[in-house]
Order: sequence, then C-alpha cells, then structure tokens
Amino acid sequence: LFLLHDTTLDRTTSGKGKATELTLAKLKQLDAGSWFDPKYREERIPTLAEALRLCRGKIDVLLDLKEQGEAYAEQVTGEVRKFGDPQKTIVGVRSVEQAKLFRRLLPEARQLGLIPSPQAIPSFSEAGVEMIRLWPRWLEDKTLVPQVKKAGVKLHLNGTTGVTNEVLQLLPYQPDSISADDPGRLIKTLREIAAPKR
Repeated sequence: LFLLHDTTLDRTTSGKGKATELTLAKLKQLDAGSWFDPKYREERIPTLAEALRLCRGKIDVLLDLKEQGEAYAEQVTGEVRKFGDPQKTIVGVRSVEQAKLFRRLLPEARQLGLIPSPQAIPSFSEAGVEMIRLWPRWLEDKTLVPQVKKAGVKLHLNGTTGVTNEVLQLLPYQPDSISADDPGRLIKTLREIAAPKR
C-alpha cells in the first residue's frame, strides 16, 4: 500500500500513467516532490507503513481510501495495527458498505464519511460514521448542515486554499473540522482569525 492522491502519476511525480501498473520498486524511483517545490526534489512516494510509523505517537492519521473491497480493507487494517495507532486513525470511507466493513475490522478508529452526494447523509450516519464531509459548493443548500447536526454526527468542511476569505466563509457553519490542500496556510489563517485584534 502506498500514498498517492491521484490515480495517475502525471501531476505529482516524474512518472506517467496509472500508479497501480508499476511495482513498488519502480514507484520508489520516482521524484514525488519537485512538482510542489524544488527543495523537495527526490522526495519519494511513501508507503502506508512508512507514513504510519512517522506519525505514530505524534498526530492523527486520516486515510482517504481510494479503493473498495474486503481484501483491501483487511490489508489497510493490518498495516494500521502493525505500524500505526488505531485510536489515532480516521478512516475516510466512501461507501456505506466500506463504513460497515471498517467498523467491524477496525472498531477503534473514527470514521469520516466522504459522501458521494448530499443525499447520502442519512445512510452514512446510520452506518455509524462519526463525521460527514460536505463540500463548500453544496452549502448553497441550507438544509444540509442542519441535517448533519440532526443526525448526531460531526461536520467536516473541505476547503481548498486555506486562505482567509475561504475560511471566513466556512466558519459560520460551525464545522467541527476544516481541511485544505495547504494545511500550513489553513493553520496560519485560523491563528490569525483567532488572534485578538489591536
């Protein structure tokens, strides 16, 4: 198991094509850092085990799972138990079946429902996820946040930039958590917003 946001290598590595068509040895030869900043040149695609080891005892780990199926879930569970901390793991589930499967295999972990559409709020909350992600573009429907809160689950809003104007648009919904593609920028923005004005 390895960590890569996209299904293809083209955008974030020096490789081309589908990541799953290469062996791990070939994947480990690719530069996965230069696209972001030249100072990260020669950074390699991490395995799940490497990431779990690095984060263990330091931070929670959110697994945005891209695959489905019992064999995959069992493999992920095995790695989390061996190299990580199940209680500090958040499993990002993309189907009700996956939520139920991970509740059985890794009951200590929390679950974030990466719902495919707003209509899935009830079925994911009934499946036992602790938190549901809503995209900002969905928030035009003013019934969604109350639906999430009425279901008794936490609200996660998925931003992108983490800059002030984006975050200020999300905070009125009183989310339990927010994410962004640039977590450092998001943290800085939240600190700036929270700082007392002089």
